[in-house]
Amino acid sequence: MYRVDNKDAMKGLDTFTEGFIDAMFFTEEKHWEDDGTIAAELGYADIAPSLLVKIKHDCNTFRSTYGGYFNSENCSYGGCPVDAYAGHDFWLTRNGHGCGFWDGDWAEPVATVLTEAAKGYGQLDVYVGDDNLIYAYGF
Repeated sequence: MYRVDNKDAMKGLDTFTEGFIDAMFFTEEKHWEDDGTIAAELGYADIAPSLLVKIKHDCNTFRSTYGGYFNSENCSYGGCPVDAYAGHDFWLTRNGHGCGFWDGDWAEPVATVLTEAAKGYGQLDVYVGDDNLIYAYGF
């Protein structure tokens, strides 16, 4: 599990973007460990500034366009705030994981709208650089 003790590095982020980043850490930590990185040593402050700009941009544009759908009428998941869950599902869906907007927690036709929109952002492949910062390929 990644470090959360340095979350101050992410002050000012909205709940949606935090949910997105939390999902990134959740899904990628096994890959990083397979590459020899100890994921437990990584945290919010280890996101490279260039990647953080990309994350903020993508999350802000997605949320500003589709945020009206992020409510309890459209989402039945109750384990966290809907905005955080939407951010989590944005990461999962755009990266083709086995769950996301389409897996039953979001009402139709909203689930389909959000799924198609998230996939339109394309996959964001992240890795840990030699400097132990988290980057993304090709954006």
